[in-house]
Amino acid sequence: MFETYGGLLANGGYNMRMFRSKTLTGPYLDAAGNRAQNSGVDNYKYGVKLIGNYQFKNQPAYRAAGHNSLLITHDRKYFLVFHQRFSDKGEYHEVRVKQLFLNEDKWLVTAVYEYKNEQISKYSIDQVVGSYEFINHGNAEKDGNMLPTRNIVLEKGGKVSGNASGSWSMKDGDSYTYVTLNLADSTYKGVFFRQTDDNNKSKMTFTAIGRNNLAIWGSGNF
Repeated sequence: MFETYGGLLANGGYNMRMFRSKTLTGPYLDAAGNRAQNSGVDNYKYGVKLIGNYQFKNQPAYRAAGHNSLLITHDRKYFLVFHQRFSDKGEYHEVRVKQLFLNEDKWLVTAVYEYKNEQISKYSIDQVVGSYEFINHGNAEKDGNMLPTRNIVLEKGGKVSGNASGSWSMKDGDSYTYVTLNLADSTYKGVFFRQTDDNNKSKMTFTAIGRNNLAIWGSGNF
């Protein structure tokens, strides 16, 4: 189940939240175990926040992603369809489509870049180690500010260095390669995915979420 928080204007902090349930009638829980029905009663920060306001280097600045639908194809591919605003275009918005994947805990994680018919696959350690632009989408209910973009390194020995520290590991699933990042505040689980960025350059990326309801992205600098 998805909800949208914040205001839909470019500076309104519009953002999508995700919950799940074992049955259609609920209860719907977020990754931290909070019930969706209590969102707005106890704390507007409930739900896994999918996308905040962000910008990678020399690429467009994105704002107010929200008002989404989920598309599941006949061959069990998942797509997030939503509207997106931009820092340099005021209240103008466009439709965007991003692919989603199930992590090891069966939570959906959102691809870093727009869907361009890329096919996810399994990757070797030499294909994924290196420096990444790093974004933590945070948990603000309706913050209209741009998120900071930092740099981290996934080192070959399993160490995370740079503007975040910790450890990481990888594991092949049936169709793609899982990633687990142990950072100071939580453990995040997701996938690696080679994509095409907004400048039509091929980038290794990762996308993951933690049990703290935070989503993190990495876009490779290699």
